[in-house]
Amino acid sequence: MWLDFNIAGSLWRYFKRSINKNEHRPGNLEGATIQFSWKLIHYMIFIAPKKKDKYRVLIKEGNVKLLHLTTFHSLKDYYTKWELVKMVK
Repeated sequence: MWLDFNIAGSLWRYFKRSINKNEHRPGNLEGATIQFSWKLIHYMIFIAPKKKDKYRVLIKEGNVKLLHLTTFHSLKDYYTKWELVKMVK
């Protein structure tokens, strides 16, 4: 699964997630004590976008099945489909 969201939306979601500090959200690492990181902000803005082309090539050359999600709405749809919505609320 490739979560390929726009930077502004990703930053907004990250800020909201950092403020809410939901210990039970899917993807939260067990034992994680830090919910906010300036290093991650830097990575999201400057590093990750430069890697997109590399990922596209790797996926194409790897001949793997891919679920490429580009919107948060599509992610929520899959959360519902996979019955993960109960975990998010």
